[in-house]
Amino acid sequence: MWINRILVFLAVGALSLAGCASTPTTPEAESSAAPAVVKTVAKEDDSAKRMEEGEQDDWMPADKPPTDGVVVDVLKGDELVLEDGWVVRLAAIDVPTADYGKRSGDFYGKAAIDFVKKKSLNGKVKLEYDREQLDSYDRAIAYVHLADGTFLNEALIAGGYALSACFPPNTKHCDDFAKAQHQAVQGRLGIWDFNPDDWPKAGPADNLMTGVRVRNVIDGDTIQLEDGTVVRYIGIDAPESEASWREGNFGNAAFKANQALVEGQTISLEYDVEFSDPRGRELAYVYVEKGGKRVMVNEELVRQGVAWVAVFPPNVRHVRRLFESQEQAYRDGVGIWTR
Repeated sequence: MWINRILVFLAVGALSLAGCASTPTTPEAESSAAPAVVKTVAKEDDSAKRMEEGEQDDWMPADKPPTDGVVVDVLKGDELVLEDGWVVRLAAIDVPTADYGKRSGDFYGKAAIDFVKKKSLNGKVKLEYDREQLDSYDRAIAYVHLADGTFLNEALIAGGYALSACFPPNTKHCDDFAKAQHQAVQGRLGIWDFNPDDWPKAGPADNLMTGVRVRNVIDGDTIQLEDGTVVRYIGIDAPESEASWREGNFGNAAFKANQALVEGQTISLEYDVEFSDPRGRELAYVYVEKGGKRVMVNEELVRQGVAWVAVFPPNVRHVRRLFESQEQAYRDGVGIWTR
């Protein structure tokens, strides 16, 4: 099955990674319940914002991450606050999140927040850790188990509230999460309750731009064109190059792979339903001619194992193609899937 091993990432440290974006930008998209499925990298990061404002020391203890606690607040569908002040980021999953003021409708993170509040608020939880215990914002990265036996991370995936964002080194429950996501997709639950054929698509003359030259590569999934336009690749996410703390420095590998494919090259851009993200970057599938073949750069980076699938409806035109490439990278054990 094409989605048998959907091991998506996300989210270095916060599945609100700063770098990815595909949340809706039009008033129509913001007001509708349009699915916004993996990650975007332009999502608001509450923890980062608090840290910038100097509030981190007021609520984040500097000692060892806890093994249990009581949930006193739910910041996002994948981020909890315990009574002792610790912020817990649920490991290996990603919940769609728009700007705080736009959290309305099932596909902007509100459904996930409501689910987590109902299940966990004011209740006791046990925390299970993987290879990493803290992220770059000093949040605990954990698998959360509720008093009633619910494995919260997996329950969010199984209910279609979250994506599997399982990537090294935190791979303890990858197979279970992939299985849960496969079932959610097949059942068209939550963020997967869509049919690509139902989404309006621009006509051929409107959704393709050819003969565009790349000035430089910004990171593993973002480029700048000669005219200054910044383009964010649709449907994937790559580690940021500054994430050198991650073993193997995959961010640097993603940057170099992208550079080798497109820097200084003439490319074509294919658009999906949304043409830009909240940060003003264009969203596109990027194509380049290599060895006489037309290569989709988004797909090739996934195939090389330097990026993972991060698909958010309504931009789902090549969802099957991207997932199949990720399955191949996982089977081959390349890049981030090396084991």
